[in-house]
Amino acid sequence: MKKIILILILCLSGFISKAQTDTTKSKPLNYVEIYQYLTFGSGGSFVENSNLSIEIGRQFDVFSIGFDIGKNSFSRFTTIENTYLEVRPNLNIFQQGRFTNTLTTGIGYAFYTRGNPSQGVFGELTSGIEYTLNDKIHLNTYFGELDYNTSSQKFFGVSLTYYFLPYKSEKSIIKQ
Repeated sequence: MKKIILILILCLSGFISKAQTDTTKSKPLNYVEIYQYLTFGSGGSFVENSNLSIEIGRQFDVFSIGFDIGKNSFSRFTTIENTYLEVRPNLNIFQQGRFTNTLTTGIGYAFYTRGNPSQGVFGELTSGIEYTLNDKIHLNTYFGELDYNTSSQKFFGVSLTYYFLPYKSEKSIIKQ
């Protein structure tokens, strides 16, 4: 498990290490995003349902793709615990001023340290509202569902995105 995470980090460091010299919207921009979210429907305390992840990715106009690594619980008393890796494509559907409506799909694998190891592969469908605080920092609130082989979990969360170069998106799929 630790070797897989180390290999992923080394691969991702090469992904974001390429220097960007152009800040136009047509050039892809690298970002890092930190997620904090809560899952619902499984009972338990705030700590048991609290999840944290970090995503490293690249934005291409209205489309971005990121690689996410996270942990699903911070309680030592929880019955299910995992660390996961996920690929998360994201699409900016509609933009009005500083607000953008996003749609994210994802597929990942959960490495279980406690719980049901047969539920390793999962899918994600998320919708969010992103707020552009400034050219480099975006705030996001989102909700969605994680679908495992034998169960699903709904979640709600917030995230903070940092772009390594200024990002000013004025594009979306739906034209005003």
